[in-house]
Amino acid sequence: MLETFCRALSAQVLRAHAAGPLSPSDLSARLGWAAEGSLRAAVGNLSELGALGRAGEGRTRTELAPAGREMLAVADALVGWLGHSPFGPIDLADTAARGTIRALVAAWDARIVDALVIEPRSLAELGEGLPDLSYSAAKRRLAKLHAAGLTAYRGQRSRSPRHYATPHLRYASAPLGQAARWERDHLPGAPEFDTRDVATLMLLALPLVDFPRTVSGGCTLVGAESEQGRAEPSSIAVTLRVDRGEIAAIGPDAGSAPTTLVMGFADIWLEALTRRGRNGLRIQGPDAAFASFVLERLRRSIRT
Repeated sequence: MLETFCRALSAQVLRAHAAGPLSPSDLSARLGWAAEGSLRAAVGNLSELGALGRAGEGRTRTELAPAGREMLAVADALVGWLGHSPFGPIDLADTAARGTIRALVAAWDARIVDALVIEPRSLAELGEGLPDLSYSAAKRRLAKLHAAGLTAYRGQRSRSPRHYATPHLRYASAPLGQAARWERDHLPGAPEFDTRDVATLMLLALPLVDFPRTVSGGCTLVGAESEQGRAEPSSIAVTLRVDRGEIAAIGPDAGSAPTTLVMGFADIWLEALTRRGRNGLRIQGPDAAFASFVLERLRRSIRT
């Protein structure tokens, strides 16, 4: 649903309704500059998504629905993220914001983000890992990610430079997480947020966590597939080791993982990472205090 904010006036129309129901003329006056056709299209699109509903007996006024209030949280996450662009703050209404959001969404949907959060990859390596994406399509999308400051590359003078996720892409974990939760709660038929998505969100955000020098430990964060919430071969696990405040190891390979586990279904992880509390997550093992600390810091990275 992040693409909603690529459409003209979506965020402005939502914010205008925050104080209460508005008639078309009231909304036009509140915004002050919007073309009538663009305003009508924005209201219609938000109404189709369930973010706006009809209010009053005449049904000519619109008001924020519960989905609309939660959509404002997604807009806030986007504003915070775009405000820290490497090219300087970007307003959500700017053309540059639309291009950046589209590049992010396309990379997420094509699983390019999944590949880049693990390690830098050349275009050829990326193509091998994403067989459904043609070489030319991958090249175009990487070019857009690079132009938006979401990726950079090493070995510029080589034939196969290696592309990697910039901090700006990693901070996109906040709007991505908020949007995923909104889709789960309010968009029937949306793609399911699965354990692979959980792992990608974790791998995006974990390198951003600032651990105090007094902190050391290890844990494995598991998106479990079984009803019992146990790690199985089909589950996805992210291993983390911290040594005196420095991340010593991080990755999806749980072959020699720490014995302290944090386990939960994808929906439970999504709730834990984007809201307060960790109801449903299970922590077991000798380093439970460290695991709890990681969860809190990880949640801060994704909620801000």
